[in-house]
Amino acid sequence: MKYINWIRSFLLYLSAVLCSMTSYAQDSLRSSNLPLVLISSPIIPIPDEPKINAHIAIIDHHTKRNFVKDTPTFESDMLIETRGSSSQSFFPQKSFSLKFIDSTGENYNASVMDMPEEHDWILYAPYNDKTCQRNVLSYLVSNEIGMYASKTKYCELYINGDYQGIYVWMEKIKRDKNRVDIAKLDSSDLSSEDLTGGYIFKIDKTTSAGGEGCLSNYPTSTGPHLVYQYEYPQFEDLQDEQKNYLCSYIDSFEKSLVSPLYRDTAKGYRRFVDVNSFFNYFILNEISRNVDGYRLSTFLYKDRNAKIHIGPPWDYNLAWWNADYCQGSWDNGWSYQFNSYCPTDPFPVPFWWDRFLSDTGFTNALKCRYSELRRNVLQEKQLFYWIDSIAHITDEARARHFAKYPILGKYVWPNPSPLPQTFEQEIAALKVFIVLRLRWLDDNMPGTCRISNSIEGSKDEYQLFIHPQPVKDICFLNTPEGHLDEIRVYSIDGKDQSVGYEKDPTQESVFKLHVEKLNPGMYVLVGFIDGRSFTAKLLKLE
Repeated sequence: MKYINWIRSFLLYLSAVLCSMTSYAQDSLRSSNLPLVLISSPIIPIPDEPKINAHIAIIDHHTKRNFVKDTPTFESDMLIETRGSSSQSFFPQKSFSLKFIDSTGENYNASVMDMPEEHDWILYAPYNDKTCQRNVLSYLVSNEIGMYASKTKYCELYINGDYQGIYVWMEKIKRDKNRVDIAKLDSSDLSSEDLTGGYIFKIDKTTSAGGEGCLSNYPTSTGPHLVYQYEYPQFEDLQDEQKNYLCSYIDSFEKSLVSPLYRDTAKGYRRFVDVNSFFNYFILNEISRNVDGYRLSTFLYKDRNAKIHIGPPWDYNLAWWNADYCQGSWDNGWSYQFNSYCPTDPFPVPFWWDRFLSDTGFTNALKCRYSELRRNVLQEKQLFYWIDSIAHITDEARARHFAKYPILGKYVWPNPSPLPQTFEQEIAALKVFIVLRLRWLDDNMPGTCRISNSIEGSKDEYQLFIHPQPVKDICFLNTPEGHLDEIRVYSIDGKDQSVGYEKDPTQESVFKLHVEKLNPGMYVLVGFIDGRSFTAKLLKLE
């Protein structure tokens, strides 16, 4: 067996060398400021299940440029397969799941891309996200609010010498001291506290290779009963006692939610779940208006002698104004109410979110958590800084990426309309969405927070009023405080408009705007005051 594995490894290595001598040698100047990932595969296209043997080389000089002709800074045999659902069928750029292995075929842990060592990794293809950053931004925000999400790093990928574009190297969700840090559950852990954790499970689409799990005893509002799918340990590794324990615990949680005493802090659902993790998860899904939120790619975990936590967050490529169905592009409304406006979708939101939000104890604490985050992590100024910083990382590589995939200004499922025509407009449209979304949430987040310096005490302090409406050439902007740090005007497709303005010397707290050069239509005016943004809609006539 070892002899066969040695031959396999040698052939993969030889394939990598030949690939490097032919394809890469044709253009020795190919280089990037990003890490380069070079995959040599004996089978093209790389299939989805089972994983195939391949070879990976990474060139990552950190502060120096990386050339495809350079000696790799890391190499390994690996197993690889394509991953994803819609992306596999519709998109030319594929995502991959890969596992490092040694010469004997055993798992091989290694530290790459400045991340803690592991053998399981994801190469994510941001094809239908033209900002290339919605997942990266979501995971960054998640980590900043104290909820672990996968570490990420941009790279550029070549497969057998062919350029594949910008990718995001990501940690795969799994039990690990540096990922989901819960107790290791062995097959011998069958009783007492050993049986209580750790487990990872999820709500997601079922596939032919998965879907085993705990069937809920309670229907969703649209009918189907959810299956809580086993993630760790995997189905074939779980003992019957462990399956029974996890399913019984989930059932007890759901039973507590339908009980008349569900609001009771001692007898209700709080016995079974860590509510703070649910606050963070709710806020992340709602600020991003995630059309897949709560119902797909939703992970949960339970440590030993601990309650259920929700997370880590996963798969936000259709969030942040990037879905043209089921209100995914709306800046108002609730993502958790998905079932009410897409009742025929086969993957509904669990019933427990409606129950949570009917509990004033839950909503009051949620409001306080949201108010706290809006004062720091979720300020528009902070979010815009992260967006610009992330975009800067791909400044150089984007030219190659969009030359490979000339999709800017073109519809790629499920991009909403109107379609931004440039990358800069994509970024501007994302920012416009964030401004409008946060303003709506400020006004509509349920609950009452009694913290005196929360945002709800000041949300009306800086109302912006434009008059007259509609406007033809000149309009006036009233601000109660009489000052603005900056005024920006955006068309609804995210284009930043050039609009002149000055303070009106004849009226206190009034700015005069010159909009005669704007085309007729609806615009969003954004005023920045003390690090926060405030909005007003502007209707321009002929």
